[in-house]
Amino acid sequence: MKKFIGGFVLLLVAAQSRAQARGFIYVNGNALAKQAAAFDKVFELGGRIREGQSSQTQFFAGLFMGYVSAVADTLREKVCKPAEVSAGQAASVVSKYLKDHPEALHYAANEIVDVALKEAFPCSEK
Repeated sequence: MKKFIGGFVLLLVAAQSRAQARGFIYVNGNALAKQAAAFDKVFELGGRIREGQSSQTQFFAGLFMGYVSAVADTLREKVCKPAEVSAGQAASVVSKYLKDHPEALHYAANEIVDVALKEAFPCSEK
């Protein structure tokens, strides 16, 4: 049984490596836009939570905000986001970008977050 599980895990890793080598994108802008729509339903500007949303909508809203926060954390050197910018505000910026740029929805989600935050919080040239 242990050999079977080990072999199965090895097969999954190999398949994922092949998919990445072929340019497979796990999450693209289309999936991110669906999560952003849930975020927009759950959160008002300013971060207040709207009442009466389903648990599934709340889940996808949290997933979106968490994804944007995680990508933003990896961009600290490239994005000059003021410390006062909340996770909700960063997610609102990305949500607006997705609505304003439907032509970019086929790109990888992390690339969309990167571009949206760089446009909203550019680093000044010195």
